[in-house]
Amino acid sequence: MEQIRIVCFGDSNTWGYDPRTSERFPQKVRWTGLLQEKLGLKYQVIEEGQNGRTIATEDPCEGEKNGLSMIVPCMESQKPFDLLILMLGTNDLKGKFGYCAMDVAGEMERMLEKIRIYGKYHMTKEPRILLVSPVHVGETIRESWLGECFGYEHAVRVSRELAE
Repeated sequence: MEQIRIVCFGDSNTWGYDPRTSERFPQKVRWTGLLQEKLGLKYQVIEEGQNGRTIATEDPCEGEKNGLSMIVPCMESQKPFDLLILMLGTNDLKGKFGYCAMDVAGEMERMLEKIRIYGKYHMTKEPRILLVSPVHVGETIRESWLGECFGYEHAVRVSRELAE
């Protein structure tokens, strides 16, 4: 029996970044590892996480983090697959971008369109897409070394508006 392939495309939350150590959580702790464990051997969960990845914004400080420019190469390298889980948007909340929830949603709409077009014309079977709202930015961002970068309360507020 052929495995059902699930590609998880995201940012540091998908990569498994541990903010306390700046290292990667063990596979059994990362959400992708937990998903693999729960689904079992009938499924193959493929991690495509990158620290700092945005949906569609170029970051002049970090570079090479624009998910919109990376999604098609990812799809090409991982096809065939059955499901694409997208969990992006946290890094788009950085203060330097000044985005509201509608801006972030607009970026995601562009990405979803690009995925659909690629799937329709370049894959034998169009993949299903599961869009997951990113984890809420917590109140403790104020104490985090990333707090200033994310603009504190702005990131907390907008992150809670994304799921809607």
